[in-house]
Amino acid sequence: MSRQTGWAEPGMAIGQPRIQKVPGFTYLYVEQLLVHETQVGNYILGLFAKVKAAYEEIHGQAEKPPMLVRYINVPEQEKMYHMQAGYVVSSGTSNAGEARVQAIPAALVAGVVTCGNIDSVWRCYGPLMEFMNQNGLKPLDEGWREYYLYDEGPDSMNNITWVQHVAEETD
Repeated sequence: MSRQTGWAEPGMAIGQPRIQKVPGFTYLYVEQLLVHETQVGNYILGLFAKVKAAYEEIHGQAEKPPMLVRYINVPEQEKMYHMQAGYVVSSGTSNAGEARVQAIPAALVAGVVTCGNIDSVWRCYGPLMEFMNQNGLKPLDEGWREYYLYDEGPDSMNNITWVQHVAEETD
C-alpha cells in the first residue's frame, strides 16, 4: 500500500498525519448514549467531571493520565454517536460509580496531533478522513478517539490533542 502525505487545518496540526497500529488498553469511562454531533458540547464537560471523580475514587488525588474521549458511530443513524470519556488504566481496575471498565483491543488508526481549544479539535476531522482515503483506509464504526495530551482547560489554545480514527486497510 502506498502512503500519501496529508495535512490538517494550517495552524492546528503539529506535524503530519500518520498511520499506525496502537496497542490495546484497559479503559475506565463514563458514557452518554445517542448524542447528535451538534450536541457534543452539551455533554463533554459533564462527562469529564464524572470520570475524574470516578478516577479519584479509585486512585485518590494521584496525577491523572491523559483524558481519552471516544465517539462511537451509531449504525444507521448518521451524525449520532455514543460518547465515552475516560482514562487508560491498569488491567484489574474495577468499576466505580457510573464509570465502567472495558478492554479495548489493538487497532489500526490514522492520527494527527493538533493544538487549540476543545471546540477546534473537530477541524482536523475532514482532512484526516481525506488522508485515510488517499491511503486506502476504511473508517470503522468505532469512530474517533481524542487523547487530550496537554490540557489547560476547554478554552485554552495551548491544549494538545492526539486525534485518531480507527480504520482497516482496503487494499
